[in-house]
Amino acid sequence: MIVIDLQTLSVMIAATGVTIAAIYYVLIVRNSQKMQQLQLETRQAQLYMGLLNTLRSPEFRKQWHITESATWKDFDDFHEKYSPGSEVLTAATSMFTFFDSVGTLVRKKLIDIELVDGALAIHIIVMWKMYESILKGDREYFQTPTVWEDFEYIYNELNKRAQYARTLPPRF
Repeated sequence: MIVIDLQTLSVMIAATGVTIAAIYYVLIVRNSQKMQQLQLETRQAQLYMGLLNTLRSPEFRKQWHITESATWKDFDDFHEKYSPGSEVLTAATSMFTFFDSVGTLVRKKLIDIELVDGALAIHIIVMWKMYESILKGDREYFQTPTVWEDFEYIYNELNKRAQYARTLPPRF
């Protein structure tokens, strides 16, 4: 027969209590981490939906078509044709600012590039390719080497992803 004295029993009860408390704490921490991840994903989804709503808005579509239909030979020709206050320069600046902001969100990891590499990607790539000489010319002309850098960043990141996707074998 096993005899357990009162002191041993109290130590066993205390040890059991500490073990239960530790397990409870681990479960609480794990649950808290899951909730934080879920909140982050929810915020990113909300942010993404806001970006898509902007992209689908009639005002954005109008500015896109104005910007897309502009023609010019070079940086100087562009600024001769489209002076400050012109419909094209206003629409283009709005587009550049929007895409620069998307780049900032991705760079700061506030939104995952996976979300941007969808409906937004083609717009970013087309706009950067079309206006690259103007965007880079602005840096020199206005002596602001960082202007539109997040627009260029997101373009480069999306371009890398597109090139990587082309090198993958087809899935069957």
